[in-house]
Amino acid sequence: DIHDILTECISSLTKLAEEKSIHLEYKESKSMHLYCDAILLKKAILAVLKNAIVYNQANGIVSICTIIDQKEIKIIIQDTGIGIEQSF
Repeated sequence: DIHDILTECISSLTKLAEEKSIHLEYKESKSMHLYCDAILLKKAILAVLKNAIVYNQANGIVSICTIIDQKEIKIIIQDTGIGIEQSF
């Protein structure tokens, strides 16, 4: 269940977010099950969330939501950090 994976990832980074005064928003959606390597998915989500927290501004926001789009589940992570400069 993607909800369980996201909740676990958010819980493991809550202390880091609190230390930097970052607000974590999780817009929960209905239960969605997918077939995948849960360990690799958690590692990827944790890496993106950690970067969103570490490179964010004080009192910033990191928001997480999921969307079902036909046969895809999209995990959207947005933050109020400095971003990555486009290089093209």
